[in-house]
Amino acid sequence: MSITKKYFIDPIIINNRKIYPYVKLDVDVIASGFLSLDYEVIAFKIIEKSEIFFKNVSMSDNEFNNFKKKFIENK
Repeated sequence: MSITKKYFIDPIIINNRKIYPYVKLDVDVIASGFLSLDYEVIAFKIIEKSEIFFKNVSMSDNEFNNFKKKFIENK
């Protein structure tokens, strides 16, 4: 069984900036009970004063544009 989850983790606060890592967690479990974990930071949401910025790490351009649209609309 394989499960993939994408979510924000707690922010890293540096001076006036809040940096929210957006991560992808892949979990694989096979019949023998072996567990495989893969954890990757795929983007960042950065809030500075009242401005919101996004930084792509490993998403495709299309996926990143959809990601930004989703979170800009749901401030």
